[in-house]
Amino acid sequence: MAAPMCRAVREKSQNFLRFHVFKRPFYTVKCYCTDTGKLHKSDKSLSKSLFWQNIQARKDEASRSILVRLSGKTSEESLLQYCTSHGKVQHYFTYSQQQHERYALVEFKTSDGIDLILDRAYTPNSNGHVQSRFLSFSGSSQGSDKVSTSQCQQVNKDIGFAELYKDLAVAESVSDQLGILTSKLELRDPETRLRFVVCSLIEEAFQQILPDCSLHLFGSSVNSFGRRSCDMDMFLERNTAQGVVPKKKGKGQYKLGYDGPSAESERAAAQATLFTLASFLEKQVPHCMSVSRILQAKCPLVKFRHYATGLSCDLTADNSIALKSSELLYVFSQLDPRVRPLVFMIRHWARHHGITNRAPGYWITNFPLTLVVVFFLQTRPQPVVPSFEYLRSLADESDTSVVDGTDCTIPGDLSKVEPSQNTQTTAELLQEFFSFCTTFDFESSSLSVRTGQLGPKPDRFSPLHMENPFQTQLNMCKNVSEGLLKEIQKHSQYALQMMDVPGFHGPGSESEVIHPWGIGALLAPLKIRRNGKRSALANSNIGDVLRGLSRKSPKTATKKQPRHNSNENNSTVTLSSTPPDLRDFRVNLEEQTGTRTVRVENMTALDASLQADGSRTPPEDDRTWKVRQLDLVNLSHTAKDGCEPAPSEQDVDDNEASALSNGTSYSGTDSTQTEVAGKTQIPKLQITIDSVRRRLFDGRHTKTTKGIVH
Repeated sequence: MAAPMCRAVREKSQNFLRFHVFKRPFYTVKCYCTDTGKLHKSDKSLSKSLFWQNIQARKDEASRSILVRLSGKTSEESLLQYCTSHGKVQHYFTYSQQQHERYALVEFKTSDGIDLILDRAYTPNSNGHVQSRFLSFSGSSQGSDKVSTSQCQQVNKDIGFAELYKDLAVAESVSDQLGILTSKLELRDPETRLRFVVCSLIEEAFQQILPDCSLHLFGSSVNSFGRRSCDMDMFLERNTAQGVVPKKKGKGQYKLGYDGPSAESERAAAQATLFTLASFLEKQVPHCMSVSRILQAKCPLVKFRHYATGLSCDLTADNSIALKSSELLYVFSQLDPRVRPLVFMIRHWARHHGITNRAPGYWITNFPLTLVVVFFLQTRPQPVVPSFEYLRSLADESDTSVVDGTDCTIPGDLSKVEPSQNTQTTAELLQEFFSFCTTFDFESSSLSVRTGQLGPKPDRFSPLHMENPFQTQLNMCKNVSEGLLKEIQKHSQYALQMMDVPGFHGPGSESEVIHPWGIGALLAPLKIRRNGKRSALANSNIGDVLRGLSRKSPKTATKKQPRHNSNENNSTVTLSSTPPDLRDFRVNLEEQTGTRTVRVENMTALDASLQADGSRTPPEDDRTWKVRQLDLVNLSHTAKDGCEPAPSEQDVDDNEASALSNGTSYSGTDSTQTEVAGKTQIPKLQITIDSVRRRLFDGRHTKTTKGIVH
C-alpha cells in the first residue's frame, strides 16, 4: 500500500491527496453534476455495442478512475492540475452532494497515473479502514467560485414532474413524447460511470478478504432500461473452494475459513459470506451506510447506501443467471428502436399507479413487467421482436453458455436477426398494449417469451403466470396477487378511455387539444379519489365547482349571514340568491334538463315569499310559517338529491311533532332559531363543500350544483 509522506514534505506541498477513510452519518442526499468543459470527451460510443463489450469497456473505465472528495473551498482547477501532472486525464466531471460537498470522478488514459497518485497519497490514522481509489483532495481555492452548485445538473435523481411535463408539451406527437420520456428518464453517462466506479471500489475492498472474488452489476444498471435513480444491483462470485467462506477473527481482522454447513449447502455459503461482508462494509469500507442484512429471503441479500454517490445498493451472491437475464433484455432493446420507448413508458406508468414498488410484497417487479411488454410485441400480427427460441437458433458455438446446469445461450451477433416488418408507430403499439392487458385471458393462459406464444397455465392458483425464459419451470409472477392484476386491467382500461378522448393526440389531431395531452394525460397527478380509488377525470370538474364556490355574481348583492354553528368542521356556503338569479338558473336548467322546470319555479316563488316574510312578526300565522319552513327544508333536499317530494300541509303538524319529540333538527338548516329584536331569524340553507364533491363524483346534478352555489 502507499507509503505515508513525511511531515516536512507535506508542509511544503500546497496540494496533496490523502486516502479517504472518514465516515459520516447517513442521510438522504441530493447529487448535482457539472462538466468542467476543459477536457475533450471521448467520442467512443458504448450505447450501441454488444452487451459484453459494453460491460467490459465500462469496467476498464472504472479501473482507470478515481473518486475524489474536494475538501473545503478547494477548486476543481487545482485538482485537475494535480491529476494531469501524474498522467493523462481522459475524462473528468464533478458533482455536488447536498449542495455543500463536492466530488470529482477522474478517468486516466492508463493506470500508471493512478498508481503514482496512490504511492504519493498521504495516509492518516485509518483505524483499520480500507485504503482505495476513493481519495480526499486539499488544494488551492483559486477559481473555486467559478462553478456554483445551482448551475449543476442532477445525477442519480429522476427529473421533476413539472419539468417532464414541460418537455412533453412541446412534442409534435405521442410517439415523439415517448422518445422524450425515454431520453429524460434513462441513465446518462455520469450515472453509469459512477455505478461502475462504485462497483469497482467495493470489489477491490472485498478482495482483501476474498482474494479471488469478483463483483458484477446486473439489472437496470446494465440492461438499457434503467432510470437515473434506479438501485444498483450487484452479485458476488466467490470463486472459493466448497465450504470456504470469509470469517471475522477480531477487530478489523478477517480471513478465509472452512464452514461445515456452507460445504453442504450453497445457500448456507451465500448467507455466511454475505453476513461477514455486511460487517466489513459497515466498519471498514468508506461511505457505505445503512447496512441491513436480509439473509432469510429467497435470494439472500445485503442492502446498503453509498453516501458519496447517493446510490442504493443490493448485494447478492452467486447469482450469475441474473446477469444473463440482463443480457437478454439488452438484446431485445437492440432489436427494434420502438422497444425501449415503449418499455420506459409502461414501467413509468406502472410505477405512477402503484403497480410496481421497491418494497417487497404482492407487486410485479420490473423484470417480468418488461417481459410482458416483450411478449406483447412478439404476438403482434406482424411481430416487432422474435421469440427467444428463434434468437437461440442464430447463436454460434462460441455463444454457448451454461450457468448452474441451465442453458443460457444468447446470440452475440444481432446482425443475423431480420428486421421487423411491423410499421406501427410507438403510440399505436402503446394503445394496443393497454387493449392487450384489458382483454387477455390471464386466468387460463401463460405468457412465454421463450416461444413467443400462449401456453396452458400450469399453476391455476397464480393469477398471473410468466414463464422464466431460462428456467421454464419457474413462474416469475408467483407473488402477484389477484387484486394487483385487476388493478393493472383497471388502469389499462382507463388509459384506453383517455386515448380515445378527442384531442389526446395533440397538435396533429383535428379536435381541440386537451391539456395535458398525450402521455402527459396518462401520467397526470391523481389527487382526487372516489371510493378510495384514484380518479383523474374529477380533477377538472371539482376545479370548476370550487371556482364556482368563490365566484360572485355581478348582478347579485349577497348579504353575509352570521354563522350560528361555530363548531362546524366543513366549509359552508350560503344560498342567498335574489329572484332574478333564480330565474336565470331556471333558464339554464330548462336548456339542459327540461324535467325540473316546475321545481325551479317553486324555488323562485319560495324565495320571493321568504323575502316578503323577512319582516314578519311572531304573532302572524304560525301554521303558514311552519309550512314555509318545511318547504325550505324540502328545497335543501331537492338541491342535494333532486328526488324528494314536497310535503303536504296535512303532514306539517305530524312532522313538527316528530321533530320536537326526537330532539332533532332538519338537515341543511341551523339547529336553533334565535329571537332578534322581536323577529324570528330565517334559517339559512347551508351546503357543505364536501357534499358538493360527493354529489359531483356520483355524477348527479352537476349543473344544478354549479348553479345554486355561489
